[in-house]
Order: sequence, then C-alpha cells, then structure tokens
Amino acid sequence: MSEKDTFQDPETVSLLRNFHQLRIGVYFADFLIAVSLAWFFYIVSVKSAGAPLQFASLAAACLLMYRSIYFTHELAHQKFRFKKEKTFRVFYVAWHVLCGIPMLAPGFLYHDLHLEHHSKQLYNNPNDGEYERYGSSSPWLIVKSLVGQWAVGLLSIPRFSILTPVSFLFPKLRKRVEERMSFMGLYLEYRRKPPSEGVRAVWLAEELIACLFVNSILFMVFSGRLSGQWIIHWLIITEVSLTLNYFRALTAHRYRGTGEVMSFNEHILDSVTVAGNPFWTELWAPVGIRYHSLHHWFPQIPYCHLSEAHQTLMQKLPENHPYRKTIERSFFSAMSRLIKDGRSAQAA
Repeated sequence: MSEKDTFQDPETVSLLRNFHQLRIGVYFADFLIAVSLAWFFYIVSVKSAGAPLQFASLAAACLLMYRSIYFTHELAHQKFRFKKEKTFRVFYVAWHVLCGIPMLAPGFLYHDLHLEHHSKQLYNNPNDGEYERYGSSSPWLIVKSLVGQWAVGLLSIPRFSILTPVSFLFPKLRKRVEERMSFMGLYLEYRRKPPSEGVRAVWLAEELIACLFVNSILFMVFSGRLSGQWIIHWLIITEVSLTLNYFRALTAHRYRGTGEVMSFNEHILDSVTVAGNPFWTELWAPVGIRYHSLHHWFPQIPYCHLSEAHQTLMQKLPENHPYRKTIERSFFSAMSRLIKDGRSAQAA
C-alpha cells in the first residue's frame, strides 16, 4: 500500500477502534484535582510572606492552572456530546465556572476556531488561526509571535472589562473586537468571521459573564477590599500559561504549509508527536496534547486514551509506517527541527 493511502487504511484505523469511549469520571477527577490545587497554591502565593514559599506556590499554581485551562481542548472536540450527555454538560459548566471564566479564557475564544484548524479545507491557510509558517520563515517570527502572545495576556483584562461593554455601543468597534480580539491562536493577523446565530447566544453569554466577573474583581481591588497582589499573581499565571502553551504549540506541527489545501496524509505528516519523558513532557504538553500527530489523525479519541493508543500503534505498525516520521524524541529535537527547517527555507 502506498504512503498516500496509509493513514486511511481500514486495517490501521481498526487498531484504534476501542479507544473512542469517553471516561467522564477521569475528566472530572483530573480536572477537579488540578484546578483545586491551582487555586490553593494561588491563594498561598498571595498570602505567603516568605519569598521561597511564594515562588514555589506560584510555580505550582502556574503549572496546575495551565493543565486546567487546557481541558478547553477536550471540550472543543467532545462538544458533540453536549446535547446527548448530561454529565458532559455538567463538566462543560464546571470548567467554565472554576477555570474558563476566572482565567478569562471562555470557550467561545477557542472551540470553533480549533475545529476549523482540523478542517481539511482550512488547515494551514490564512483562515486557520492556529497556524503560522514557522517552518518556512526566519526564526525571528518565533520571537515576534511570542511577544504577541504576551500582549494577549496583558490585554485580556481591558478586553473584557472595557471593550466588551463599550463595543456594544459602537458597531464598528464591536466588529473589530469580534474579528481581532476574540480568538486564542498563533496567527496574529487572523480575522475571525462573525459567529453564526446558533453560536452567538453562547458567545455573548460567556463574554458578558467574563465581563461581570473581571469588573467585580477590579471593583474590589480599587475599593481596597482586595490587594493588588491578587491581580499581579493572576497575570503571572496567565503569562506563564500562554508562554508554555506557545512553546508547546511550536512543537505540535512542522509548519511547512504554504497555504494550499493539503491531503490528509500531508496534514498528518505536518504534525508532531513528542515522545519525551512521561513526567516532564506532561508538564508542558498536558492532557494528551503531546500526541499531536495522533490527535490530528484521530481527533475524537479522548485524551485519557491517547497514550495507550500511541503505544498500540508503535507495537503494531511496520517500521516504515509514515506515522513514525511524525515522532520527535523531545521538545528540543522538535524545536531544533523547526528552526532548521525555517533557516533552510530562507536560504533556498
């Protein structure tokens, strides 16, 4: 069988037919433990007097909150269960209450955008907000994009506290807010399309709740009821999470696309799975996202099955199977390949 057909080979696909069952109990346990500990260490970091304890607790809060936020990726892919499964609806609400809204990262910023990233027609073209051409550009684009990610974190508070209410008074401003300030992605020139009628109500509800939340916190800070430390530490957690996610995203693809529609095979080969150390890799690529080429091959496999699914493929697939070409041994090897590709493309 040719490489062109391998990723859609029924025999290969059948190897993973038993890995699509959602284990909602695992989702709840993992998320609730992570987010509870994140908020606990966040409170300790603000309240503690000693620098060592403050630093250690803030570092723990950053890593745990980053993991908690990343469950939004699972919500995006499992959202089709929303109408069918009550327990998933409960999880969806719980994630927003405990993490999405307080961290100003509600689902409307990401879910539909991310599914477009998986679209055969949109992947790697200018309508893909999660794709930038790092693999064919100067490494300076990586630095420029990092600065852009930091700006997103710093602007998140005024985006929801000021621009949300004001933009409803000025249609042109509202259009700009929806297009340019309502997505979580890599391609900073991306312009988001207006939400469909079916999505708009949820979008507005999440946005207005986030607006009320952040303005309530700001009111308590400016009225002296809360210390400014609460916002400073929140910003640190936000910026660290964005930075970790940015470097995680750099290792998720080869980013060699030119904007032309890719075949399914090309799409998977443009994606990366990082083998890495099971402990350290899970810190910077949590919730199964390290298996990114596998995820793009089978996007509806829940994160809790990806490790086992990957091991099954490694045991069953022939040595020359193209899936093995997508695997990098570590974060550094994936980054090295990305930078090398960019320099080679620039020199050509």
